Amino acid sequence: MLGLVGAVVTVVVMVTVAPAGSGLPAEPRPTIIPSVAASGPALAGVRPTRPGRWSRVLGELDRRRERAFAAGDPEALTGSYVPGSRVLARDRATLTAYARRGLTVEGAGLRLLDVRVQHASAHRATLLVVDRLAAASATTASGEVLTLPRDRPTAHLVTLLHTGRGWRITSVRSPSGR
Repeated sequence: MLGLVGAVVTVVVMVTVAPAGSGLPAEPRPTIIPSVAASGPALAGVRPTRPGRWSRVLGELDRRRERAFAAGDPEALTGSYVPGSRVLARDRATLTAYARRGLTVEGAGLRLLDVRVQHASAHRATLLVVDRLAAASATTASGEVLTLPRDRPTAHLVTLLHTGRGWRITSVRSPSGR
């Protein structure tokens, strides 16, 4: 049985949508998609090892990320990610795309379903994480609230580095290596 725990990152793709009846041209909007099923081979042979500690770390990183999205502040994402990482660049691009359209995002946090330690040391940890996007919305400058798509539980391998400023996410990839 999967324990209730935390995760931080999701896989994002751009799809073209426009609010119904808005008269606006369709524009790219980030959508969360599952990269792998949250059960089956991805979890086989991986045993939970003190996941509570890592759930708390991931939960704090996710709260920082969610606050950056709510504030529309791409620079605040460095509170969650290692500078120069691809995952930071991807989240900055997503946040910038929202801001360029005049949208602010609320509730962009993740519901953390399972965390399993694959490797952990004093400076680096690799975790098998299963998460699901919370009910998020984007608000236009005129106050219209747009409900963002939800995803299914998704498994990720999340690698954390301990930096001079604490733990930060350095990579997120599929457990299947894709």
